[in-house]
Order: sequence, then structure tokens, then C-alpha cells
Amino acid sequence: KTPPAPGPSIPKSPAPSTEAPQDIKFLSPELSQAIVNELDAGKQSILVLTPKLQVLKTVLASMQALTEMYEMDGVVLCADSPAKFLRKAFSRNSKHPELVHYLELMSGEEPTGLPQGADSCCQTFDLERLVKVIEEDVQHKAHSHGGEDHFVLWDDASALKFYHEPKAMQRFFAALTEQLETMDVVHLVVLPNESASLLQRWPVSSFQVTINVKPSWMSPFKQGV
Repeated sequence: KTPPAPGPSIPKSPAPSTEAPQDIKFLSPELSQAIVNELDAGKQSILVLTPKLQVLKTVLASMQALTEMYEMDGVVLCADSPAKFLRKAFSRNSKHPELVHYLELMSGEEPTGLPQGADSCCQTFDLERLVKVIEEDVQHKAHSHGGEDHFVLWDDASALKFYHEPKAMQRFFAALTEQLETMDVVHLVVLPNESASLLQRWPVSSFQVTINVKPSWMSPFKQGV
């Protein structure tokens, strides 16, 4: 995948606007560049390990890299943060918030309607159905946007550990990654460092590469998101 020319450098501070800015600034230029480097090298399944307190910023910075550098459309799995929160936070730091479809995972009974801010939803414990919903949502977003490149991104996959054993999670992510690979879809999973073993004990890694976020990449927010 070849991104549009990004310009001479990636800006280094978050955007001050509370609405979609005209010229966004990257929340973590280092992480954005690391993701770009791996995608340019042909990697499509990426595990991003980050300090627990920086998960949200890591998710937003990853979304920026995919949508701003590549103009990809895709699906964000809201496993930890509510869709309405991620949608609002990303809109403040993106020129292309319309490229993202928010799929919220729910732990309660079958919902009667969509959660606020979500474009679709699925119950957390039903992994078999979740694979189908992700596939359908990717296809729907690709059709509605008309772009060539697509992604699936998890906001914090460790949230699944409250509902599934590690082996079940590992089998699920291996199957999902394989399915997305056949669809030529980038799969990026954000995980706190302390939860790395949840997905790294599988005999064959589900991911082609792991990016370890350095604390220096995550300067504090200059304002709330």
C-alpha cells in the first residue's frame, strides 16, 4: 500500500480545535511513522503494545496514521471505550472523521437499539458472530466510501479477557487476522504492555509485526480529548 505524499514532516502537537480541524497535528509523530514504516514494508497485521495509561492516545494516534497518511476507511472495535467517546475524541484530531465506522462491543443482553455514537454493535461473548459483523462492516464502509484501502483497529483488545479464556482469544485473533488478510484489510490491535501475553502465547503469532510504544512517544495531552 502506498500512501499519498505526507509532506516533509509529521507535525508534533495535538490539534487545539474542539471540532474537525482544517490542518490536524499528530498526537504521536513517532507512532504514526512506525505504523507507516510497517505498512510500506508490506505488513498488514500489526500488534501495538503500549503503557496502560496511554492506550487511548495510542488508539487515536493509530487512527490518525491510517486515515490521514493513507486515507484508509475502516472499522474501529470499541471494546473498552464507548463509541460516543472515541468518535468525539477522534473528530477533534482528524480531517477525515467520516472514514471511521464505530462497532461497539456490548456485554449485556441483546441490544434493542444502537449505543450512542455507534454505527453497529455486537455482543462481546459471541466471537463467531463478531467475525461476521466485522466482515460486513468493513465491506459496507468500503462500499460507502469507495476507497481502495481498509483497516480494522481495536481500541483495547484486553477487554475481551473478562469474557474469554486466553486460548479462545488467541484462536479468535488468529482466525480474524487470516480472514482480514484474504480481504486485503489492515488489522491493527492495541494492547497494554501488561496484557501482551494474552495474544503472544499462540504457537504461531497472529501478527506479522509488533510495535512497542516508547514512553517518550506519548507526551501528555495538552488538553483533554
